[in-house]
Amino acid sequence: MDVTRDDDEILVKGTKTAFEVLEALGELGEATLTEVAEQASVSKPGTYKHLTTLDRLGYVVKRDDTYALGPRFLRLGSWSRNGMRLFRAAKPKIDELSDATPGLTSLLVEDHGRGVYVYRAGDDAYLYQRPEGETVPLHASAAGKAVLAFLDESEFERTIDRHGLASVTPNTVTDEAALQNELQEIREGGVASARGEYMEDWHGVAYPITRGTDGPVGAVSVSGPVDELTGWTLDEEISGHIVSTVESIEVELFMD
Repeated sequence: MDVTRDDDEILVKGTKTAFEVLEALGELGEATLTEVAEQASVSKPGTYKHLTTLDRLGYVVKRDDTYALGPRFLRLGSWSRNGMRLFRAAKPKIDELSDATPGLTSLLVEDHGRGVYVYRAGDDAYLYQRPEGETVPLHASAAGKAVLAFLDESEFERTIDRHGLASVTPNTVTDEAALQNELQEIREGGVASARGEYMEDWHGVAYPITRGTDGPVGAVSVSGPVDELTGWTLDEEISGHIVSTVESIEVELFMD
């Protein structure tokens, strides 16, 4: 017999809190119990229990009075990413694109209405500043907008209803009508761009990975600090490299 229930009814509060603590610790890098509790908005006793349990399991490392995420998370991340056919098809192409263009070359996928960078290539300084696994609002990045432009209308509305159009920088597009106009231009021209909309001094361009009318499966982007991209025409020179890269990824991914 099928049982119908609201998702909220089956949420395990302890699991939810544990991940809130983990995300807070990840954002802080290395922090005291008090700092993690404040960042996660969880009581100190509750935070202590979760951190102690995670330390015992090897997912958190305690050093004197501070905590940090443990390297065991790398195994979970590797399992997740290596199981993605998209990642396996795109990685060598992303590496080739990185060799041909400046800045940071990235592969983004949509996950629960947010953009997640699952692979990046470029200078180490960029990778430290913008690491793999970074999660961004779709409307505030070139790759995110490339994905948004090709979502069906109902999925687009669910994403906006769930996350809104928050202002990340003064340049972020926060008006839905203005965003819709930009997405229409992306659908007509294919290339998405972002000018200081997630980080004020970063610009980028992106192109979606799609399969016919099935919607986007991800996007490839090149981005970087404005002064580092001087001498390159983002919307022409670099975008041409990106489009060629996406086309080769689509051949590899959908060749069956």
